[in-house]
Amino acid sequence: MTLAHVLSNASRVRMFALFLAAISPIAPVANGQTGASKEKASPTPKAAAPAATVAEAERFISQAETRLLDLWIKGQRASWVAENFITDDTESISADADAAVKAATADLAREAKRYEKLPLPPDVARKFKLLKLSVDIPAPHDPAAQVELAKIAASLDGDYGKGTWCPDDKKENCKQLPDIEKILATSRDPQELLNAWKGWHAIAPPMRKRYVRLVDLAKL
Repeated sequence: MTLAHVLSNASRVRMFALFLAAISPIAPVANGQTGASKEKASPTPKAAAPAATVAEAERFISQAETRLLDLWIKGQRASWVAENFITDDTESISADADAAVKAATADLAREAKRYEKLPLPPDVARKFKLLKLSVDIPAPHDPAAQVELAKIAASLDGDYGKGTWCPDDKKENCKQLPDIEKILATSRDPQELLNAWKGWHAIAPPMRKRYVRLVDLAKL
């Protein structure tokens, strides 16, 4: 064997050794990445929420009463102003207050489900029942839909208060709800009573489309 062959074989051995040295760090890294991906694919399960207690339920309903009482007072004040001074601005104020009441009541009623199966004292159980029943029109989950629902409800109340009936289409003889109520309470003329009844109900058709939308929003 010549010296050239010996050198050639030695070169091959060195090249092979260098190749092994170059690839040896790759395997641990690849294995580490595989392990990390497996760890990511298997997240640690969340700890279960602690079981509800009667004491917790009593604190919840007490805080709910305090919160809702404040919102109810503000809502009734806004409603009184809107019903006695019917303008676009007072309708808007009333709608904002009503939206806050409906949203808070719906949220609290949903949270109250956590305590449904507890053996609550009768007075506390009654408060939870009243909380659920106080949701007259369920508020949608979407805040924008909540605002729309409140505005529609306020506008319907406003139309009811502004409702006007003008017998024989005479502007000088137009009557509003208190006047019509007086006719229905005191008149014994069948035709006058019928005219008043039809006249008052004539304000309703323009409200129909908004009422349908209100019902649709309440289903969301």
